[in-house]
Amino acid sequence: MAPDVPTVLDLQYPKLVAENFFGISAPAGVPQSVIDTMHRHMMTVLEDPRILKSFDELGIATRKMSPTEFQAFVQRQVNDWAPAVKASGAKLN
Repeated sequence: MAPDVPTVLDLQYPKLVAENFFGISAPAGVPQSVIDTMHRHMMTVLEDPRILKSFDELGIATRKMSPTEFQAFVQRQVNDWAPAVKASGAKLN
């Protein structure tokens, strides 16, 4: 999408990985049946050719995950980025 911008690999930062992601979360205590229903509907949406075409045009790659896989993914993101955020001194307003 940006052919004149070097990649992090081109700049010799092979370990630098920053992913933007979208997902649906629910507060603790939501019944598993509700989570299962939401997940089933999201998987249906992510199989719709019109949605996939729109995502592709926007440069969005999809990755289907189970609720457990997504929870682990988010936890890894928190673990990976927490030290950098803390070191930066960033604060919430």
